[in-house]
Amino acid sequence: PEPELPVAEIYLANLKSSIPWTMKLAHIDRLCESVHENPDEAFHIAMHLSNILSVSEHLPVRERAGEALVEVSATLSVDQRNEIMIDLLRELETGQNEISGYIPPYLGRLVCSVPEKEMDEGIDYLQALIRAANPRAARAALTTLAVILSIYTAENAARTDAVAERV
Repeated sequence: PEPELPVAEIYLANLKSSIPWTMKLAHIDRLCESVHENPDEAFHIAMHLSNILSVSEHLPVRERAGEALVEVSATLSVDQRNEIMIDLLRELETGQNEISGYIPPYLGRLVCSVPEKEMDEGIDYLQALIRAANPRAARAALTTLAVILSIYTAENAARTDAVAERV
């Protein structure tokens, strides 16, 4: 087995294309463990996971980064979750399938984890993407809204109706 890297070195290693994707999966797991050991690092780790979700070349790495991001976000303050949510919303805006195509399942879950005011702001942003001239961004926004609605359908029918009426 490889020696365990310090978290600071994991950040750099995960951005290198020469690191095998299987090692990146192990790094993501190590980062999640690190959040429990050092809660003060949670936001920095969450931002790193968001970046990996957006740019990794390998689908399993993106998927694990997205799952880890949702897991780590539970330890963040509302402001920190909101900041990550806004960053991911902006990634959707690019309309680049290789970026925005993988974000909606995780972004939808993040949107559902913030208070109603911030959630409404996220939904407003998604609505604007749907109405914009970029069909790829609109598709990503619709997919994200579908995730939000599926979560709320399972948990809160009244909120689902309110969200559905807005879009």
